[in-house]
Amino acid sequence: MAGILKDLKDMIDVFIMPTSNQDRRKMYPLQPYNGNFFAESQREIGLCCNPQLFKAENGMNIHVTCGENVLDFMKNCSYASSEIEVLEGFVNFSHFCPTSPFSLKTEPYQNDYLVME
Repeated sequence: MAGILKDLKDMIDVFIMPTSNQDRRKMYPLQPYNGNFFAESQREIGLCCNPQLFKAENGMNIHVTCGENVLDFMKNCSYASSEIEVLEGFVNFSHFCPTSPFSLKTEPYQNDYLVME
């Protein structure tokens, strides 16, 4: 796998994001993988949390998720009929996970770190 990541990294930036389907702690936001799993290719890839905010070179903010927040929202609300509508709603709500901490387990917080600014 290190060879594939190295080849990709030569063309694009590569980030690996955890999902809740894997055998790890299930509280949102999901923490990045331990760098020891990717020791040989750690210089070629970025390990990020889920969700993650990236700032593009042109200054645009890009919010990335593996979809746990979208699926949880669709399971608990009748607001939208498709994942795209849910994502548009998140932008309108200015929140990454409107159902947290009620139905999607999240880390305890005083200030809501899932608010989009």
